[in-house]
Amino acid sequence: MPSIQSKAINVMLHLTRMKRTVNRMRQRVESGERTYTEPSQRHHRQHQISKREINGHLVWTIAPREKPSGKHVIYLHGGAYVNSFAS
Repeated sequence: MPSIQSKAINVMLHLTRMKRTVNRMRQRVESGERTYTEPSQRHHRQHQISKREINGHLVWTIAPREKPSGKHVIYLHGGAYVNSFAS
């Protein structure tokens, strides 16, 4: 039996039309389709972005356009990540 939290998430996905997006992602994964997206134009305007390939994998480096703060974030997605960059 689904939990209350699970039911609430399902309602929110439906109301925000994200349920359709999630279902499309599921279909792409099940079909074996590999997806690849680049950072948006907005990301390119706001950040300095570079791309390179390491061992057959694309690696994006996203840095501030202004003076760096000295803080770093390393983002490692899970194995089932199929969506584009989020802001």
